[in-house]
Amino acid sequence: MKAKTTKLCKDCNFCKRAYKRIWCEYYTKKRYLCTLGDRLTLRENSCDNWQKKELDYDLSQKRFDDIEKDIRRLLDRLSKI
Repeated sequence: MKAKTTKLCKDCNFCKRAYKRIWCEYYTKKRYLCTLGDRLTLRENSCDNWQKKELDYDLSQKRFDDIEKDIRRLLDRLSKI
């Protein structure tokens, strides 16, 4: 996988996607919230504080135990049908 070299707000660790509510649906219009500057921005922008987005995964044993418990509960309910 090729590393991202473009400095866009969508690739910044400090920018979060902004959502807008219309009727009962949520959608985005390529707007992001800069958590450092506390302002809305477009995905094509970047600033001096740009930092490459880092993905964080929760692979703890507790999470796997919870998933296993949920699957057992689903199987139990499906067997009653």
